[in-house]
Amino acid sequence: AAPSPVIGPSESFSERAHITATLFYASPDGLLVPVRREVPLADGRVAQGRAIVMAQLEPAPSPYVSVIPEGTTLRSFYLVDQGKAFVDLSPEVSSNHPGGSTSELLTLQAIVHAVTTNLTGVSSVQILVGGLDRDQPAPGHGIAGVDHQVHDHLLDLGDIRPDRADG
Repeated sequence: AAPSPVIGPSESFSERAHITATLFYASPDGLLVPVRREVPLADGRVAQGRAIVMAQLEPAPSPYVSVIPEGTTLRSFYLVDQGKAFVDLSPEVSSNHPGGSTSELLTLQAIVHAVTTNLTGVSSVQILVGGLDRDQPAPGHGIAGVDHQVHDHLLDLGDIRPDRADG
């Protein structure tokens, strides 16, 4: 597989230290693809995880398309023992989601893979919506809070060797 491109920082990126993280966007043909982006270096694993998720929530660089609904923000990010991360997103991830199982799967995969690819030892991501853990979305209402174990068959990461955020 060809190496993923390194895309420059967003306009809000400062001159401070950074890592090169692998984030996930839809390609023009609708596939979820890894793209390396510069993300500010944070102090510690939780802060670095927060910075990575916040970068994933930003608009995608051209020619890619974000699979995260517009207006979605990160409410909270934390890590617990046994390699589990919790990502609490604002209700917009559900209320602004276009719906459809493929679209919802791409959204979940982008968040899960952004965390697990860039934070060593994290193998499970619990996604909360508005602080709630919901088992199933209401019909037509998009993403619900779900616990996602990493499964290599969901996305072939190819030969990507991203810089790891172990801070």
